[in-house]
Amino acid sequence: MSTSPPTASIRRSLRYSLGDGFCWSLTVGFAELYFSPFALFQGAANVLLGLITTLPQFLGSLFQLSSSFLVRKSGSRKRFILWGLFAQGAALAAVGLSYQWSRFSLWVLLMALIVYWGAWLTITPAWQSWLADLVPSEERGRYFGRRNRLIQATTFAAFVVGGGILYGMSQDPSTTYLGFLFLLALGVIGRFGSALFIRKQADISLQDRRGERIAWRELLTRREFANYRWFLGYTALISLAVQIAGPFFLPYLLQELHFSYLQFMGLIAIFVAAKSLFSPWWGRVADRYGARKPFILASFVLAATPLLWLPAANFYYLMAIQIAAGWAWAGFEICSFNFLLEATPSRERMPSLAVYQLTMGIGMVLGSILGGLLAQTSLVTGATYRNLFLISGIARYLLSFVLLPRLKANRPAPEVSYRRLFLQTIWFERGVVE
Repeated sequence: MSTSPPTASIRRSLRYSLGDGFCWSLTVGFAELYFSPFALFQGAANVLLGLITTLPQFLGSLFQLSSSFLVRKSGSRKRFILWGLFAQGAALAAVGLSYQWSRFSLWVLLMALIVYWGAWLTITPAWQSWLADLVPSEERGRYFGRRNRLIQATTFAAFVVGGGILYGMSQDPSTTYLGFLFLLALGVIGRFGSALFIRKQADISLQDRRGERIAWRELLTRREFANYRWFLGYTALISLAVQIAGPFFLPYLLQELHFSYLQFMGLIAIFVAAKSLFSPWWGRVADRYGARKPFILASFVLAATPLLWLPAANFYYLMAIQIAAGWAWAGFEICSFNFLLEATPSRERMPSLAVYQLTMGIGMVLGSILGGLLAQTSLVTGATYRNLFLISGIARYLLSFVLLPRLKANRPAPEVSYRRLFLQTIWFERGVVE
């Protein structure tokens, strides 16, 4: 049970949340998207690169199980989130200084990223449940689609600027390091900017917390959460399949295809731009038709993306693939979040989100370890990275064919064909979905 502020206060809070999203995207564009290049710059090998990419997020997802307890102790979701943001800012500063530790630099980097992702993922269930309480249920798709477009557009701009900075400072290791350090400093500013906007948002107090103390266990056993558990299993295993190849796109581009930082930046930028363009349309479609069918559509296209990298060598061909990947990931992220909110009542929302992030984290770290081990075995010798993409794509398709049909709609919705859904997510028809 929640104590809700007046409607005017909620509307102001949602505008402030857009400001928070803008600042958060600065951190993503200037800092997070350059964590892997920074690790590669410091000499991380394949297995360690995979662990740096996924282990901090896995450990952070473990911390999430304590989110409900920590929120109760802090007395406020808002206060708890603010402490987490300040911890993230400090961790980003440590990431930037890790290079100074010479032969221990990668381990210092790993520890700093564990704190960074641990702080973020621990506060994520509180933030998501708080925002879900603020946004009217019938507007979630539209609001999150609009918010995601702002985030992706700002992330795109920040990433392009960041890539230009690195490209201009790549003459030697010392100037390249200064470029990374400057980007991480901008990321710290973004985190503290988010904190300023979150301070202005209305706090919704949770009066009845009994459900949150026990619900995360019941989510795994009670019959009414069977649909949630199928969704949980699918997304966790898909995370594993994605991470078999995910950490290795960067070394594939830079080391095997010999792309420049500028070309790498261009491919990531076109991916982010595509997510920005398509996010609001996915949100409107999910509002109109429910999250299940759009989620299935996005998942099947997502399964194809690593397979489309197999003939990759041409930069412009990869740009086209990145547009398709941005479209699919925009739908996957928006519809998976909406599906979660539809599948669980408000009382169980924080623990359901925490368990979801935990299983995703387990899948990610196991996938990256498996991918790193496969990269060093005779099973994938020769075209190593392409074979990892093939394994990842086949695994995604098998999981999609076996598990997605088991998902059920969480609420009544108009019937629609997948063809019409596809058309409305690539060319939104005004008046049809709105």
